[in-house]
Parts: sequence; C-alpha cells; structure tokens
Amino acid sequence: MKLTDFQNDIAAGRVAPYLGLEIFKNAVDSSGVKLPSSGEEIILALNGARAMSPRLMFEYSRAAMAIEQRKGRKALETLFANIYKNGFEPLAVHKKIASLNPRVIVDTNRDAALQSALKGDFTLVCGRARIAGDQPRFEAFVKTGDYQPIEPSEVNLDKPLLFKPLGVLEPKPQLILSDADFVDWLTEAIAGMAAPVAFKQARADIKWLFLGCNFERDTDRMVASEIIGGENSGGGWHITEKPPSRAERRFLTRHKIEIIPASLEAFIL
Repeated sequence: MKLTDFQNDIAAGRVAPYLGLEIFKNAVDSSGVKLPSSGEEIILALNGARAMSPRLMFEYSRAAMAIEQRKGRKALETLFANIYKNGFEPLAVHKKIASLNPRVIVDTNRDAALQSALKGDFTLVCGRARIAGDQPRFEAFVKTGDYQPIEPSEVNLDKPLLFKPLGVLEPKPQLILSDADFVDWLTEAIAGMAAPVAFKQARADIKWLFLGCNFERDTDRMVASEIIGGENSGGGWHITEKPPSRAERRFLTRHKIEIIPASLEAFIL
C-alpha cells in the first residue's frame, strides 16, 4: 500500500494523517544541520549536544523539565525555538500530504513546515500549556493570508483542520515540552478540554494514518490515545519498518491499528 491509495479518503476526511517526530529522519535545516528525529536528539539539541543522565535521556519531557527548573521557562522555549531557527524547506511528506487536500491532519511536531506547505485557507488548532482556570487547552486560528484568532467554539470543518496538539512556534510560541506540560495537557485531554468539539465529533468516523510515529514511550501512546478517541477510535494504519515492541503491539491492537511494514520514503512515493 502507498499513500496515494488513501488520497480520496484523506481528501474526504475519512482518513487523517497523524505525523510524528520520525518524519525528520535524515532531514537537515537550511544550513545543513540535522533536525532532531527522536527524543534523544531533541535532548541533545536542547542541551548543547551534551548527554544528560540516563534517567533524563529516557524521555525528552523529563530532560525539558530539568532544563526548565535549572534555567527557567523562557530559556527552555528559546532553546527549543533555536532548533528550527535556520529554517528548512517542507519535507517530502509535508508536500505530499498538502497536495492531497486533506480535511483533517494531526501533527505532533511543533515546527511550521506543514503550515507553510498547505495551500489555501485552513484552521489551525494548537495545544496550550500553563493555562489557569477552566480555559480550553488549545487556541484556534483561521489562516487566510494572516492568522486570525477565533473562539474555540467557532472551530469547524468547513476548512481543512490542522491540529497541532503539542503546540506551535507560529503564529506565536505555544509549547508543550516538559513533564509538567504533558501532565497538564493529558489531564485536560481526559476531561475533554484539549480538542475542539468539531474535531471530537468528527473523529468517530476517522481512520488514522500514522506517519513517522514511535509508540515505545508511555507519553506518546497516551497522547495518541487521547487525540484519536481511545479504544473507541476508528482504527487505522501505522507505517513503520521496525518490529513493534510488546508495549507497542498491545497499544496498536487495542486501538485497532494495523501495521504497514514500509519505510516512510517508500510509502509516500
């Protein structure tokens, strides 16, 4: 199977691409610096190419929490933004997905490449951290040339919907990075506050196409489960060359996700 086999369903909103960090495997920025494609590589990028303790290296949210406690929140956000400061062309997967005129996309990365690759107007929904009170854990914009903020209740699927649950760098930084951010986001996601109503209603009829995803870590599995609707999701496909671990296999089976054994490069051709 190839990505083109799903193009009609993607355009109709019956299948939604779900992008993970491994889409950046072998990708470089405009100055030739490798872009992080794993949690370990994000940690090294945040920490000046220096490894941290084994406990912190296990998951980048732990490392981000340690950096935030040591240097402050603003410093952590700046360090993360610096990863993408040189800019880069949208990857082949970004361009290919944009060419299919998707109705719904989930991108768990925080860069703006897919935002720049999409043609025409679209709605951007991005996760937020550190929000007091009962405010939704997301912010919404309509992209019509510039980004125009809209109320959470105004989000609909009249335009293509790009959901970036872990935040964005553009139009303004909103980053879910540290353990505290993820605990906050997941708590609100479980309570139904981390995604717009229109998205939650639509996902019951959506199958998911996981591209560049890794489900070895609990956090990644929990985030994915909350986004797609848990065990009530419509299921889907996971594109991967790697045999799944026992934990991954349990997750995929429970969520009715079939493995398509292929490299991302071969699948999108």
